[in-house]
Amino acid sequence: MKVAVILTGQLRYIDWCWDWWQGVAEESAHDIDFFSSTWPYDTSHDNNLTFNRTSGSTRGQYRFFIDDWFSDRAIGFETSDPAELQKYYKRHSELDDYLTPPKESLGYSKDGAFVKYQYHFGRLHHLSKAINEFNLSRYDKIVHSRWDTLVRPGHFDSFLGKGWIFSGLQNDPDDFGNISKLLHSNDLIYSGDATDFINIYKDTYSLMDFICDRTVKLKNLEWITGSKYIIGHYLYVNHLNDKCRVLQNVDIDTTLYRNYSLPFKYDFPTWKDCLYVYGVDVGHVRNRRVKKNKVLR
Repeated sequence: MKVAVILTGQLRYIDWCWDWWQGVAEESAHDIDFFSSTWPYDTSHDNNLTFNRTSGSTRGQYRFFIDDWFSDRAIGFETSDPAELQKYYKRHSELDDYLTPPKESLGYSKDGAFVKYQYHFGRLHHLSKAINEFNLSRYDKIVHSRWDTLVRPGHFDSFLGKGWIFSGLQNDPDDFGNISKLLHSNDLIYSGDATDFINIYKDTYSLMDFICDRTVKLKNLEWITGSKYIIGHYLYVNHLNDKCRVLQNVDIDTTLYRNYSLPFKYDFPTWKDCLYVYGVDVGHVRNRRVKKNKVLR
């Protein structure tokens, strides 16, 4: 099959993670192309999160620009201005009460609601932009993921079956053990047949309107359910469920890469090391030495 992988969201450690995605593509039995849509990047400044390798200098002191980096690689790349996303936000002022932090809170600002809107809806907007920017109708499957996702070696092709495929798909239990009205899944990666994928995400206005309206309705019925709906683990899978798509579960192992100074090698031991140190970072694993240094010894 011909497979399009769309990477959205913030550019994080793209040199290391790009090599990992290349390992995924080389290992796959299918023909894989990459596309990316993300926030604009100010090429006059370094970004400590964007690149992982030091190239002989201290971390973050890179002397090459994003555009140059992408021009040397086989990937379709485009950026979307936050002002574009603001057009959709202004159509849904009813979300303000939910998104704006209380005035007495530390996170309050007059632009706080839009900042949260960007956080929740940014990747969805990038995905729709990529669908419209690139000619993806020639592909059989489309995979939506993010730059810093590391798929365990040997697992990617199992995710390319027919239809909509998620990992970790389940009914969402609430904090009291009750089953809520929502589905829950891994939000790092999912896939769909290209034709249906394009149909679902190509109309940006309809996409944003549907999700915003659905969020408000759920919030009015049950605040906790409405609050969860726009979080990544819920948003993609429940939007498709609301659109009456048949969803399948295929469990594949993924983790997120962070700045670990690990030597690159596309293999299972390296993936396992990344999984371990990420677990330390987020508090799932206790190891003070790794937490402090962010380096796997």
